[in-house]
Formats: sequence, structure tokens, C-alpha cells
Amino acid sequence: MTDYATDPKGYEERLLAKLQPSRVRSTLAFTALFQLTHEMLKSMVLDDVKSFYGYINLGGDVRWFPEGGEVE
Repeated sequence: MTDYATDPKGYEERLLAKLQPSRVRSTLAFTALFQLTHEMLKSMVLDDVKSFYGYINLGGDVRWFPEGGEVE
């Protein structure tokens, strides 16, 4: 792996290769899928943790169920 200080021409060629439209398009597609997967996992994990502690979202109506089971 070269850097600009040791090989400026090689560095420029690698940079230009990274900026090709097809390469940018594939990188953006991958990052979009990565972000979508992250958001899906985040919502699943947060919902599971909240439900463990008694938080239930019933279509916009939020309920907390304490240990006894009574609705607050």
C-alpha cells in the first residue's frame, strides 16, 4: 500500500480508479444495504429489550406492565 508521499502517481491512479462511476455505484449500494440492515437489527433489539422490561407499544398506545401485571 503506497501513500502520496512515497508514490504520488500510484496514489493518483488508485484514487481515480475508486472514483469510477461503476465503483461508486456499487459502494453506495453496499452502504445502503448495510444501513438498512443496521436499522432493522436496531429496532428488533430495542423492541425486545423494551418488552423484557414491560414496555408494549399497541398501535401508538404505549403501556407499561409492572411485575404485578396491572396496567399503570
